[in-house]
Amino acid sequence: MRRFLQGSIVLTVLGLFLPSLSMATEASRSQGSVNPAVQGELIEVEDDIFTVKDPTGKKQQLKIDQATTQVGMFHQGVYVQAWVLPDGRTESIIAFRKNKDTERELSGKP
Repeated sequence: MRRFLQGSIVLTVLGLFLPSLSMATEASRSQGSVNPAVQGELIEVEDDIFTVKDPTGKKQQLKIDQATTQVGMFHQGVYVQAWVLPDGRTESIIAFRKNKDTERELSGKP
């Protein structure tokens, strides 16, 4: 029952934020200004720079500012998915809880 409640709360929160996030990212993508998603484990948060390690082990730094749409709680160890603008700023970023399903999905393995 507890897992069901937690899942329902997460889905409700995502349901509130994702439509606006989706509209913003779709508008930018249609203009060709957003790079493909960066995804992986958040390994460091220092001021406005988030360091993400992707499933292949490559590290990438994301610049976060007040214009960045942020969904979730950001701290070391969470998985994130982000969309980056050509100037290096992060347009939007979403945090996911680390679990086996998240790891499998981000790695692309069945």
